Amino acid sequence: MIALTGKKEKRGLSNMCDCYVEHCKGCGYAFPVHLGDFATERTEIYVLCDGCWDCLKNDVKQAGFPGWRVFKIEESNDPEDIWGRGMAMVYLTENAWEHRDMNHPNVLMYKIMDEGRGL
Repeated sequence: MIALTGKKEKRGLSNMCDCYVEHCKGCGYAFPVHLGDFATERTEIYVLCDGCWDCLKNDVKQAGFPGWRVFKIEESNDPEDIWGRGMAMVYLTENAWEHRDMNHPNVLMYKIMDEGRGL
C-alpha cells in the first residue's frame, strides 16, 4: 500500500496520472486534462479553447514556448458537451514538451490536429 502525501515525487508514482479540469486561459471554458505519470506539473502547461486558439495562436507561436498541440475531441464521457470542440495545449517547459504524449485531453477519443515547436 502506498501512502500518498501532499508532495508529488516526480517519478515516484509511476503509472499514475494527474487528471483534473483546466480552464481556457482566454475565456475560462473547462476541459478535462490528463498529465501522465506526474512527470509534468500543472503549472507547466496551459490550454486554450479552439476559439481563443484561433485568436492567439500567432502570439503563442512567437512567444518562444517549447511547443503546442491542437486536439479535436471526438468522444468524451464528460457531462459537458465538449464533443467536436478543439483544445490547444501549450507546453510552457521543455519537460512538458518531452512528455507531450502523456499530456493531453482526458477524454475517450481525440485527434491531434496540429503540433508545433516555438521559435
